[in-house]
Amino acid sequence: MDSYIAEQWSTVSLAFNPWDYSRAEKLGIVLAVFKTHNVLSVLELDPSDMLEFILEMESLYNDVPYHSFNHAVDVVVKLHYMLYDLQAASYLATYDIAALLISGLCHDCGHPGLNNLFQKNANTSLSQKYPDAILERYSIDLTIRCISKHRLFRNIEDIRDPVYSDSTVKEIDVASRMLSSIQEAILNTDMSRHFDMVEECKALVATLAMKARKLSDHDQLPHGEGSTKGSPESCVDVCELGPNQKNISALSPPLPQLRLRSPSDPIAFNAMRVHLQRQQAPKRIGSGVYI
Repeated sequence: MDSYIAEQWSTVSLAFNPWDYSRAEKLGIVLAVFKTHNVLSVLELDPSDMLEFILEMESLYNDVPYHSFNHAVDVVVKLHYMLYDLQAASYLATYDIAALLISGLCHDCGHPGLNNLFQKNANTSLSQKYPDAILERYSIDLTIRCISKHRLFRNIEDIRDPVYSDSTVKEIDVASRMLSSIQEAILNTDMSRHFDMVEECKALVATLAMKARKLSDHDQLPHGEGSTKGSPESCVDVCELGPNQKNISALSPPLPQLRLRSPSDPIAFNAMRVHLQRQQAPKRIGSGVYI
């Protein structure tokens, strides 16, 4: 697998086109991405275990023009680009990364090729079962069923990590927290939530940009100057974490100077929420996410 990665990695980028690869190559690329980001190590699985899950997920995708397994492979590769090339992984725990990549692989499984509006207007069996986010909730059910069938989390079921499952979430064990993150990530692919997610990202970028400017101003102060304006201490509220979150860097790659955490998981917005709640009354703009 390592030699395959070395040979193919130069083409696995934003220019990646899944239609240019054979079925075996696409399966190898997905497995390689999972291995590169330590998903197999986190879940304590052999490559054969993960490949069986990937093959099952491939079978759940329909042969439709867009929302096919090719699309799933493409999304996994684009997530790799964000995690690796843009170093978004520096702001995520290893469990977050595993949940994100699994979500990317599974997020459109079962998609019939016709959108939620069609399902609702045609009063399909899926629309009768799922009152909202019809296809996303269908994909979530198929994903959970597949994860359960392959016992994908069997080696982490009893693990409790106070850093990952901290006071901001209700789940107390790693497996439950990962399942919740996967469900939330897939649900947020519903286009009716798109503009809310864009606004969340804009608010996050604006807040972090302001803090970055303050930190930059502090770095430019003459050595020994006593002013605390723009000091790291005055900026700590945006990075303020709960008592169980202080060792989050131990689960992640080396932290860069300033990059955004991925918005796929609501926890990624926790620091921003803490900061903004001190300035104004909270306004709900998404499931479990406040600004």
